[in-house]
Amino acid sequence: MKTMPLRRVLKCSLLLVLAGCGTRAVRGAPDRVIADFEGGGFDGWRVEGAAFSAGPATGDEPGQNRRVSGFTGNYYASSFSTEKDGGAGRLLSPAFVIDRDHVNFLLGGGDKPGALAVNLLVDGRAVRTATGGKNLALLPFGWDVRDLRGREARIEIVDREAGIKRWDYIILVDDIRLSDTPVMRDFVETVKITGNYINVPVANTGFRGRLLIEAEGRVVCDTHIRPALGNPDYWAAVPVPGLSGKTASVRITNAPAGIPREYITQTGAAPGARDYAAEKRRPQYHFSAPRGWLNDPNGLVYENGRWHLFYQSDPYNWAGLTKQWGHAVSADLFHWRDEPPALPPRRHARGEPYSGGAVIDRKNRAGFQGGAAPAMVAVFTDTAGRKSRPGPAEAIAYSNDGGSTFEPFSGNPVLEHNGRDPKVFWHPPEQAATQGRGHWVMAVYCRDGGADNIDLYVSDNLKEWEKTDRQEGFYECPELVRVPVVDGRGQKTGESRWVMWGGNGLYKTGGFDGRKFTPDPGGPGQTHFGPVYAPQCWNDAPGGRVVQIHWLRIGHAGEVFNQMMGVPLELALRRRDGGHRLLANPVAELATLRAERHSAGAPAVLRDGEVLALPAAGEGRELDIELEFDAPAKGSATLELGEDSVVYRSPGRLEDIALPPEDGKIHLRVLVDRPSIEVTGNRGVVYLAKKRAGAGDEILPRLRMEGGTLRVGRFEAWRLKNREKRPGMKGS
Repeated sequence: MKTMPLRRVLKCSLLLVLAGCGTRAVRGAPDRVIADFEGGGFDGWRVEGAAFSAGPATGDEPGQNRRVSGFTGNYYASSFSTEKDGGAGRLLSPAFVIDRDHVNFLLGGGDKPGALAVNLLVDGRAVRTATGGKNLALLPFGWDVRDLRGREARIEIVDREAGIKRWDYIILVDDIRLSDTPVMRDFVETVKITGNYINVPVANTGFRGRLLIEAEGRVVCDTHIRPALGNPDYWAAVPVPGLSGKTASVRITNAPAGIPREYITQTGAAPGARDYAAEKRRPQYHFSAPRGWLNDPNGLVYENGRWHLFYQSDPYNWAGLTKQWGHAVSADLFHWRDEPPALPPRRHARGEPYSGGAVIDRKNRAGFQGGAAPAMVAVFTDTAGRKSRPGPAEAIAYSNDGGSTFEPFSGNPVLEHNGRDPKVFWHPPEQAATQGRGHWVMAVYCRDGGADNIDLYVSDNLKEWEKTDRQEGFYECPELVRVPVVDGRGQKTGESRWVMWGGNGLYKTGGFDGRKFTPDPGGPGQTHFGPVYAPQCWNDAPGGRVVQIHWLRIGHAGEVFNQMMGVPLELALRRRDGGHRLLANPVAELATLRAERHSAGAPAVLRDGEVLALPAAGEGRELDIELEFDAPAKGSATLELGEDSVVYRSPGRLEDIALPPEDGKIHLRVLVDRPSIEVTGNRGVVYLAKKRAGAGDEILPRLRMEGGTLRVGRFEAWRLKNREKRPGMKGS
């Protein structure tokens, strides 16, 4: 059967609803319109709050810079506003009796369940709900209400998002009607498993559906997707290892009517490129998920020569609808092997497993060890983990096979509070390898009384936790780690200091006795700049190293993957201005990727308008550039990288970040990957990340001076080896 394009399927479905053709004449009465807003007002509807107070929208609204499409007639309900505070609000329809099998309507706007919603109310309670599909095209959507026939109901349209109404923060609704013809229905299919993956085509925009796959009496997959027809944006691959020859039930809710059986495919290996070098915009020496969404690094732990990187992941959606823990391992922090998902949603948690950490329980204090090797324990936020009332709570799961598979703790949750994102480590750190004395420490975000805090807890067994401290002013994804102090040459002095930060990387140094953190005087410091978020450090890194990785919030439109990790950084502290300054430098392992070296022939002197370029052989898409020059008295030095650039401006600014010269000089290390640029200033004083405008293009680095004179002492670059092929996931 030839697959019909999504646009045509939706158009035909809408025509069936609107025109009353074909099956309706046989199956039931003509459609009954509840509201189409063509009177230019909300006649009979109750209007509350500011979101809809201006009345129905018509065509393109004033101040709108993107077109709305798909509505019928001239008017539709819209919560868009150009006001500074667009305000929240709701529309409530007059009561009506459900006398058809379906409620159908046109729906668009942001995908924010609860905050932006169309609800069907019966006895004042929402019995059906829907949100937008992340686009401004109103598409047909509907509910099966056969079980509600004869009941009195109302339609509620809500927008709980105050503030300026950007396009992903509004809701658009039109042409609400009762019908006996569905425009949406569940897709249900029974398949015999013949490969390692069941593949489902998904779209980046469209309505949120639930994908539920069951086999052998257990849930294999329970997540959200946006169903696609025709040519999908990419294929979501659900691993089904060890189930060949078994029967699986595949159900997709909120799917457009008319999906053919050929919608579901099976393969021995996950579909998509294994040769990452063939993907023009795919990072080559930075970690990215094989497909779908990626955000916070989680569960960073080093064990038996392997760096474990767990991370927030949604392999079934490009924009991240349902979170789980992805997993990869590496021996050198740059060549990664993808592992199966570690904590799938609604299997190791009542809800979704949000961010957290992982530890090795070397003394089996939690009692989870099932063999000769100590258990790995993941500590994470379960979004539906509370027992006392609905909400998130902290939970644990354990692994006895090196992190490949986990089992949830039957006594979850281990902590209920108003927060999330637990990071757990052993104190004192020098005992981490043996855990002969000391205890576990949890740093966890807590929102309390309108304030953002990092709370500290201690435990002997990872199951019962005692609160010991609170530090105000830090928001989510907390970290607390002991960092060595180095001198001006980068050599360790034998001293150390503790550093605490939240998701944005703003940090405070201080002392920590295992229970309470005592911050040093002064405001927070900052080393990381740009789209950097949720930096976390590996537990148990060898040699007492403090190695950090972070989420680089760089989108990859049009690709099968979205977002990436930054380059791994090694942290140190240096005394400065009576305190300590955090330094962040690329890990030494990066040098092993260096291939041929190219030099621009420095030393050299550049005057106003002059350019110094690397030899043409130094052209590439993945480069490691080192640049040193005397700080110019005036003017600006620009490192030109094709469509992109890095600018040092006198006096003492890298882009718009303060970077004073040291001994009269500026040293820059610039890392170029296909979608990103990272700059380390003065050996770690500043770390800046940027998205490349010319993503994937080859560049020939050039240094240009304007408005002064520049004395260049060093300008050289190394091509970095491509990853070429990443090993397939286990089971492929």
